[in-house]
Amino acid sequence: LYHRPNLDQDQQRLDNNYNKRGFLEARVADTRVPASSDKSGLQVTLAVVEGDQYELSSLTIAGELPAGSDAAALREQIASKDGAIADLVTLQTLADPLLDPWREQGFPFARFEQQLAVGPPPSGKEGQKGIAITLVMVKGPQATVRDGRISGNKGTMPHVFLRELEVKTGQRYVHSDLKRSEMNLLQSGLLLSAQGRAIPVTSDATPMPEGAALVDVEFAVQETTTWLLSPAFFGDANEGVIFIGVIGDRNLLGTGLQGFASVQS
Repeated sequence: LYHRPNLDQDQQRLDNNYNKRGFLEARVADTRVPASSDKSGLQVTLAVVEGDQYELSSLTIAGELPAGSDAAALREQIASKDGAIADLVTLQTLADPLLDPWREQGFPFARFEQQLAVGPPPSGKEGQKGIAITLVMVKGPQATVRDGRISGNKGTMPHVFLRELEVKTGQRYVHSDLKRSEMNLLQSGLLLSAQGRAIPVTSDATPMPEGAALVDVEFAVQETTTWLLSPAFFGDANEGVIFIGVIGDRNLLGTGLQGFASVQS
């Protein structure tokens, strides 16, 4: 069935796909969804303007660097090399770990702001452009944890997951506490996924020093199946056919407790 949000996601995927290949100006210029001639369905057409392909002229790290860091050394940790196709999507992914020292010191909103300058391509190829990128590191405000919370749980009581959290209410945000909390949640055996993030608190009466912030640390979880049903039949020369069944749940009534029962006849 046609669903407009799915089409919007496809447009974003197209943009992302072109950007990864250096077509930084590519965009979906027009989308048409007319009915087919026999009225049996819809025909989806996305018209794309590709634009020029960009090469990475240079990459520079600047801004608020962690103590003891060197801009040139940080640049060497990013695998994207000068002269390669300008893949800004992968570049952002490769650069993100460089922010972890700030996050570990309590700055959950550390980020890179991009400054771009267009020029001739390093290869000199016709139809291509060069782009010089400066990643400006911004540490953002230091944060204190107001609360830890769980979202996405449907059958499990929140306290079952909350007891696994390492983040400490009222203490400074520490990124490694968030990552350890994710690991603890997954090791509970009740989840398919657990993803933590810091959310700024914008409506709280608690006074904070200048340059500081309050955050709630939210863990979005996806539960997995925890029940077990295992029937089995086998024959015995003396007793004939024997049935053995085991039924159990590793998360009984959403409490995190285990319960198992077996039947033999």
